Amino acid sequence: RESLAAHLEREIESVGPDAAVAGVEALGGADREAFYADEEELVNLAGRLAAEGQEPAAALVLQLAADEFPESALPWQAMGEGYLQRGDAEEARLAFSKAQERNRQSYPWEKQAAEMAEAVLAGKKVLVPALERAGSDDVFAGIVRDFRDDPEAYFFTESAVNSLGYGLLGAERVDRAIEVFLINTTQFPLSANVWDSLGDGYRANGQIEQAIAAYRKALEIDPNFTASLQNLQELERGM
Repeated sequence: RESLAAHLEREIESVGPDAAVAGVEALGGADREAFYADEEELVNLAGRLAAEGQEPAAALVLQLAADEFPESALPWQAMGEGYLQRGDAEEARLAFSKAQERNRQSYPWEKQAAEMAEAVLAGKKVLVPALERAGSDDVFAGIVRDFRDDPEAYFFTESAVNSLGYGLLGAERVDRAIEVFLINTTQFPLSANVWDSLGDGYRANGQIEQAIAAYRKALEIDPNFTASLQNLQELERGM
């Protein structure tokens, strides 16, 4: 049997998202049995569509996933995160509320998702989506200042902030990446990984002395942190 997500992706490209989803919803009997539905595949398809700027199509796919798997929190969680990306806090709260009703918190990812949902429902802002949608440098800097003034007003995790930093490095937004890595060193100063990441940011920006200091800090925390040790050796050999 063919994957429903693969069929849907092909149909979206051919006839558009509205007709594609309507066609899937109209399937019945033997036609419906010709496909198997995989929840993660549908959610991942929605993620790809959103990344391509096709947010309405992504929303339709996630709603279809929610209909296919009515007891699952995953589609609603993804919807909530999508709304946060677009700055729609009210719709995000509605989606996260539905996710919470279905979240069994049986796995680590479910517990992390529940923490985010609880934070949004409590009125907290979510740091990473706010920084991701910051268009200008002034807006980005304003969010960073607001966070530093009141970190308790935001939901954030070390791993999400670190991933954002490396995404910014990959996009050659090095100044922003360094600001993001600095957030983590302030909030998680005993993590060798965040200091290593800051070192990577400084190194990418040609700030070699600052990079060396950051790698040394990582090694003070964890003398066996291999990435920092290798980077430090490379930089010191080049001096």
